[in-house]
Amino acid sequence: MITLKPGDNVILTKDNVKDVLSNMHTTDTMFMNAQCLFVEYYDIIKAPWFILLTLIHQNDKIRQIIDTSRIEGLDTNELFEWYCKRENRNFLLDLATAPTNKIEYNTILDILMRNEIFYTINTKLNAVEAISIAIRQKMVKKVVIYTEEENQYVREDIERLFNSNPIVKYWYGDFEKILEKIPDDSSYMLSDFNKIVSMADANHLNYASLILPFDYDYNFIINEDGSKTPIVDITYLGKDNLFKISYFNAAATTI
Repeated sequence: MITLKPGDNVILTKDNVKDVLSNMHTTDTMFMNAQCLFVEYYDIIKAPWFILLTLIHQNDKIRQIIDTSRIEGLDTNELFEWYCKRENRNFLLDLATAPTNKIEYNTILDILMRNEIFYTINTKLNAVEAISIAIRQKMVKKVVIYTEEENQYVREDIERLFNSNPIVKYWYGDFEKILEKIPDDSSYMLSDFNKIVSMADANHLNYASLILPFDYDYNFIINEDGSKTPIVDITYLGKDNLFKISYFNAAATTI
C-alpha cells in the first residue's frame, strides 16, 4: 500500500500545471495523456455540498435524521475543515443519528441538491484555474466534467465557469459506461477513489494518469502518525495495470 504523509501533495499552480497535467513529471510519452481530461464536478470543480452543509440546520425535516451538534458553533473556515476531514463522501452519513441505509441517504442528498443556489454561490476550487490554463495552452483536446446523476444546474455552472468553451463537455450517468467513451490516452481528476477500482474492472486503468486530491479524508485511512493510506490498494491495482498517480491540493477555494 502507498502511504502519504502531510506535505506529500502536489499543489497545482500556474507554474507547474503543465507538468502535472501533461507529462506528470516523467518523459514517458505514454503518460502525456492529452486526448481527454476527465474531471469529477463535486469536490474537484466546486463544493456545492459544502453550501448545503452550511444551511442544513435550517431544514427541520432533515434535522430529524441527523445530529448537527458536532458542527454547531463552527465558523466558515472551521466548518470547511470539518467538510474536508469527513469520513464519508456523503456528509449526511457523518451526521446520521442512527444506523443508516447508505443508498437512502444518497437519494436524500441528491434531492436536497436540486436547488440552483448551491451552484450559483461561488465555491470554485483549485482545479478550475488549472484546467483553464491547460485549455488555453492547448494541452488537452477535450475536457469531460462528470456527475453520476444529470443536473441542469451543474450543466449551467460548467458553461459559466468555462465560458461555454466547446471542448468542455458535461457528461453524466453510469461511470463504467462513460469510460467506454473515454480514449485510453486520458487523464482523470477523481474526487472519489473508489472509481479507480471501477476503472480497473472496466479495463480502463492501464496507461491512465490519475490526478487525485490529497485533502478529502473520505478517500483515506488515517494512520496513528497522521499519515494517510488510500482506501483502495494502489499497489495491488498496479500489478496488472501501468498507470501514473499525482496528488494535489483540491480544496483551495474562494469560500
